[in-house]
Amino acid sequence: LFFVYSILNGFVFSLIGLAIGDVFVIGYTLVTTIIMFGVTAIYGYTTKEDLSNYSSYLKTGLISIIIVSLLNIFLKAPAVYWMITIFGVVLFSALTAYDVNKIKNLAYEISDGDEETIQKLGILGALTLYLDFINLFLYLLRIFSKKRN
Repeated sequence: LFFVYSILNGFVFSLIGLAIGDVFVIGYTLVTTIIMFGVTAIYGYTTKEDLSNYSSYLKTGLISIIIVSLLNIFLKAPAVYWMITIFGVVLFSALTAYDVNKIKNLAYEISDGDEETIQKLGILGALTLYLDFINLFLYLLRIFSKKRN
């Protein structure tokens, strides 16, 4: 299912690319996303701190961004749009570090365990990080896109 989801996302992003129409904006956004994702993932992996303490804050932020985004569909307030966008970049950067840290800690806990469990953890970890990357890309694309709301 993960691979089907990835292919479907590729199709959707092709449509987004056609809508934006500027290959340089998409390329610049992709490079920026890769760098930000890489830096936060490295931080999440190398930090000595257990980032699971931030779980409730990140979940609250995620729920908040969803609710405010839904409200802004009706309000159509440009200032709220940009606040959501900036907060989304910060939130998904933090979620990347958190998820990498969580996956690392889980991998160490079950490293001497069942091979099938480790494979399932790998697929779930890949899906989680994939979603973080995609969302970070979309929020950065809002910033770098020349089509302003």
